[in-house]
Amino acid sequence: MLHWRLIDSASPKPVLQPGSTYDKEGIFTGCFWPTGPSGEKDQLTIFYTSVCKLPMHWTLPYTRGMEGLAAAVSKDAGKSWTKLAENPILKEEPGEINVFGWRDPYLAPWPALDELRGEQSLYGIISGGVREGGPTTFLYAVDPKNLTSWTYICPLLDLPKNFKPSEKWSADLGWNLECTNFMTLSTPEDAKQFLILGAEGGKERPWVEKTANGKLPVRTVRWAQWFCGNLQKDHIEEQIHMEYGFGGVLDHGVLYAANTLVDPKTDTRVMWAWIPEEDVTIDMCRLKGWNGCLGLPRELFLKVIPDVVKALSTPLNDIATMEMGPAGSQKFTLRTLGIRPLKGLSVLRQSELLRLTDVRVPAKDQPKQTTDIQSAHFEISATVRLTPGSSNVGFILRHNQDGSIGTKVEFDMAQENIVVNRSSSTNDLSINTCPDLGPFTLFTQSKVGEEETQESLKLRIFGDGDVLEVFANDRFSLSTMIYPPQDALGISLFAEGDPESVVFDSLEIWDMSSIHEGGSTV
Repeated sequence: MLHWRLIDSASPKPVLQPGSTYDKEGIFTGCFWPTGPSGEKDQLTIFYTSVCKLPMHWTLPYTRGMEGLAAAVSKDAGKSWTKLAENPILKEEPGEINVFGWRDPYLAPWPALDELRGEQSLYGIISGGVREGGPTTFLYAVDPKNLTSWTYICPLLDLPKNFKPSEKWSADLGWNLECTNFMTLSTPEDAKQFLILGAEGGKERPWVEKTANGKLPVRTVRWAQWFCGNLQKDHIEEQIHMEYGFGGVLDHGVLYAANTLVDPKTDTRVMWAWIPEEDVTIDMCRLKGWNGCLGLPRELFLKVIPDVVKALSTPLNDIATMEMGPAGSQKFTLRTLGIRPLKGLSVLRQSELLRLTDVRVPAKDQPKQTTDIQSAHFEISATVRLTPGSSNVGFILRHNQDGSIGTKVEFDMAQENIVVNRSSSTNDLSINTCPDLGPFTLFTQSKVGEEETQESLKLRIFGDGDVLEVFANDRFSLSTMIYPPQDALGISLFAEGDPESVVFDSLEIWDMSSIHEGGSTV
């Protein structure tokens, strides 16, 4: 799922283009179904938001019916697509609801909802928000034998505007949702219901807002989020809703508009999303020939952390991204959304550039340890043990020889944050170099018959030209863009605190440059 080939490279054009009355202003985000509209095995179907009027934004008045639901079918394995004659399948939002938006269809089975309703169906959801209420997603039952039959059930969520359970650990759900996906994630012992979504109308992150000085490019205020909750049915009004349980930020950088699929061979929930590029001017994007990209595919799963007694400093019951279940006296089993690079991404590793064990930093008055690696396309994997007396730890990436240029990726133990400090990432003063950061902590566990131990920090970092993606302990991700000069290729590690208080138990760096033109050097 990494290498993409344009079928008609001689005269590339969209396979679906605006033009019909119902989609003359745009074809927006949609979803895929692997049969024809009536279940034909030799056909494929895609659903999309058909837009017939612009402008559209959650801050503007919404004209009823400016967004609809449409579909197209392919009879040649996806090479060409034909819009259905029945379009639009849905002309407008349901009933008399006054919305901020109504778009981004998602279609899938949901056995947990079948059980609650007492009947089997496919389920479609369309994201949006209710002006008299808050952010929500609209739930439909879809006939598996007639995919053009979408029957409205009810709004799935009943949350207030700007819902934010925790100032540090949660995100602002804003006023309007986009690209909602539902899913059941499970272990052999447990199953949980999750939503992933994009949120518009939330308050900007303070560390990003500080850079809005009127001269630099400004980011769109939006959040990629997730939450876990319980499906419930009101047996009097026969209404279905999902009650919020716990949740957090899906990606703590710029990643947005996530969509998922289930790999039928591995039963893995695969997520893809967009890395928008808003920290540079449009002229710079035109010069380099592209603007934004898809992030690396990721696996979503139910993450279970047993025998937890404490975090670094935040009380466990204040960490809003976790569900706490009892595991014994003063011990808890934590559950959260797991997120990590897709396992198959190891095929990107072209050659091993560095392998080290038992690296102890900082040395006396020497917090940084420079490697000999020079690369713009790399993967880093590190397991770091933090002992008493340690403080911040991480990497300085894409730095030049004198250290005046570089991006610092660090775990701040005292603040319980992972931070990508981009203030020195480039020498171009027209680029917005605000930091990207998100809350993260380490847990201490107490297993039967063993002493209490603090988990190690496990980092995986992918650098690919301007793109930087950071993952930690299978429960944290952060995607951002950096714009260093071409000769800034250094990779160093650093730590702050008492001498040798931080131990890199393992450190591996792989080269990915041979998948691009050119190459890296050691």
